[in-house]
Amino acid sequence: MSCILRVSGTELVPSVLLRRCPLAIDRQWNKGEPRRPRGPAAARLQEQGGFTIVLSEADGDRVPAQIDDALAYLSANVTRLELLLHHESVESRYIDFAWWFPVNADGPAAQFSCFPVELLALCSRLGLALEVSVYASAEEEYEESVGVPDVW
Repeated sequence: MSCILRVSGTELVPSVLLRRCPLAIDRQWNKGEPRRPRGPAAARLQEQGGFTIVLSEADGDRVPAQIDDALAYLSANVTRLELLLHHESVESRYIDFAWWFPVNADGPAAQFSCFPVELLALCSRLGLALEVSVYASAEEEYEESVGVPDVW
């Protein structure tokens, strides 16, 4: 999992909006296309056009890295993103942080992360909402990924 910028709109046509966009686009879809190429979701159609941009490749066990990467990306591309995100066809724009939360009766009962003011200011300037998607993970998997000692 990673940190993604998601943009969509009922009248948004990604190929038109992104025609002269120098930013690397992760995925794009058009209104009326199947939501997934196969499976049950293939019968449902996209209600909006949209695209995603990866802001951080850091996995959900590296929350501070996701925040730092997102801040660096937005800072470096704020002018380009302003033009893109404030286009009349854009209705929804948000950053989705994918975070892992270790689940175990003996494990930690809370996790804390703080969004820096600089990131919030850029989000306000760009009209971006923040979303945190929390995924439960077995404590053993979490410990292996971050190198937590056995004395936890």
